Formats: sequence, C-alpha cells, structure tokens
Amino acid sequence: MAQTQTVNVRSGVASLPHSPKGKSLWADSWQRLRRNRAAIAGLIVILISILIAVFANQLAPRPYEKQILSDANAAPEWVLSIFPIMKARDELFKLEEGWSANVVTGQQVTPGAILLTNAATNETRVANMNGMVFVTDAGVMLSKSDVRVYPLNSVTPEVAHAANVKKGDLLLGNTTAEFDGAIFITEDQLILKAPGGYVPIRTEYALGSDGVGRDLLSRIIYGTRVSLTVAFIGPLVSIIVGMLVGLLAGYFGGWVD
Repeated sequence: MAQTQTVNVRSGVASLPHSPKGKSLWADSWQRLRRNRAAIAGLIVILISILIAVFANQLAPRPYEKQILSDANAAPEWVLSIFPIMKARDELFKLEEGWSANVVTGQQVTPGAILLTNAATNETRVANMNGMVFVTDAGVMLSKSDVRVYPLNSVTPEVAHAANVKKGDLLLGNTTAEFDGAIFITEDQLILKAPGGYVPIRTEYALGSDGVGRDLLSRIIYGTRVSLTVAFIGPLVSIIVGMLVGLLAGYFGGWVD
C-alpha cells in the first residue's frame, strides 16, 4: 500500500505521516561501538587497568619499595612445572638453641608442614614447598632435587652417612650411584640425593621476585600507573597542539592555513 502524504496548508510542503526520527552523532557512535566486539573488549581492558592503577595500594600484595634481599630471584613452585630446567634450591632451616626437628630424614612434606618447633616460645618453622627433608647436624634441609631410595635389607652400606659420591660409586651390595650426590642413611633406607638447584622457592610471591627481592606482581600493579600516564599524555599533547594549530589556521587563513 502506498503511503499517503499530508500537505501543510500554510507552507504547502508535503510530509509523511510517520517520519523516522534522526539519531544524534553520539547515539550513532555508541551504536557503532557496541557492534564492534574488539573495541568493547579493549574498552573493558582500559577500564580495568584504570581501576587497578587507582587502587594499586590496596591490590598490591607488597608496597612498591619493600624488598627482601634474601628472596632475590625467587619463584613460586608452579613455575618449576612449566620450566623444568629451573631447579629448586635446597632450603636449610637451622637448628638453633631451643629448636627441635619435627620431621625425620626421608619424610615427604607439603607447603605449611611444621619442620621445626620451639617449645619455649611455641614458634614453628614450616615448609615453603613440596619436597623431602633431611635432618643434619646443621638443621633440617628441605629439597626438591632428585633422590633414589634403596632399602637396606640388612645389607651394610659401602658408604658413610653424609658422604658425597660420584656416579658409578658402589653404594651397597652391587648397587652403584646413578648420579653424583650426597648419601643419607636411616634405619632401613639409604637415600642418594642429587645436588640442589639455584632457584629459591617462595610461595608468598605469586609471580616471583626480581633481582633485589621485590614482588613482581606488586610492581606490575604499580606499573599500570606509569603505563596509563604515558598512554594519556600522548593523546593529550596531540589534542592541545592540534587545537592551537587548527585555531590559528582557521583564524588567519592564507599562508598560515
């Protein structure tokens, strides 16, 4: 059916009975933005980054300037499963006066397991990673390095406790060492432990620490402030310079334009 036109008596201009309502430039821009999923995703990322920058003091696990030199280049335990080439460092918990071992050599422990106790002060020292413990005169050593466990079965070992052996050295009976390492002997087992690695394991650092013992996650969170500052300064300078040049060109025209 054809649409009928109505004629304005005074102006004589014909118009449709239901003229479509026009959109403003803002409405049209917003509609285009909503259709662009990549742009919406980028907008969400920017908004999240701004919130992280504003609330960095509350979100960061550690203050920006805090550092613990003994935790330099530390890594969380999950990193080792992704990068097997990284070897965890052996951790020694010293047996100082008043402290006693709460574990025995060859025992497997998990993070949080109590290794040492102080009866006088009710203090404890807990494991910071999964691994096997070795009780020595110096203290309790926690290690994630490779181990080989050999039952004694009434066989006298050919090596002494705490001795260092080379690959191929005779351990007991006809059994030889599979790799270089240290020997630990219990009542019923002989344990060959490979040397420890070089990476200190610290579960309290979600992403590890840098070379001077600062939390990387905290530094990334605070770094959003620097990144956003740089991101906003560039466009701001462009707007100011562009406005000045445009105003001068429009006002003077001619060769200035």
